[in-house]
Amino acid sequence: MAVVTIALEVIDVESRAVLSSSFAGKAWAAEASIEGVYGDVAFGGKAFYRTPLGEATRDAIWSALHWMVDQVASAEWHPLIAKIDGSFVYLNGGIDRGMKVGELLEVREHGEPIVDPASGDVLGEVGERVAGRLRVVNVAERYAIAEVVEGTDLRAGQSCIRVAAEARRGEQR
Repeated sequence: MAVVTIALEVIDVESRAVLSSSFAGKAWAAEASIEGVYGDVAFGGKAFYRTPLGEATRDAIWSALHWMVDQVASAEWHPLIAKIDGSFVYLNGGIDRGMKVGELLEVREHGEPIVDPASGDVLGEVGERVAGRLRVVNVAERYAIAEVVEGTDLRAGQSCIRVAAEARRGEQR
């Protein structure tokens, strides 16, 4: 029997969230052998994957890859402030990220990280706050321009969260 384990961590650099998981692949065989050298020439490029260790490795890699794609693909994108020029705020996404004129965004200020003393992993944050609100006024292919609705402590690098449609309707009343 061959067992291969892969430990995988995916780190969201914007939110500092750490997602981790382990994946194991197992395979059994009554007998196995790998032959691959004749003189200076190696043969059987795929022979490794026909062995129990090769099968277990392939299974573990595929499981890890599928998990990683699910985690990354399902993660919601949040625009970042790229530049502030007077009363206009430039965001790092536009049509390419589905930004729309009129969208309301909350600007978030990260809090102090909570760090696991054993592993060094960031477990979360304490004290995250809303630093302001923006309304998108123009959308280009790869960036959007917003005006400040409220807040004065805005700077490049801050993360924005799209405000839900229900909150926008309540604000317009």
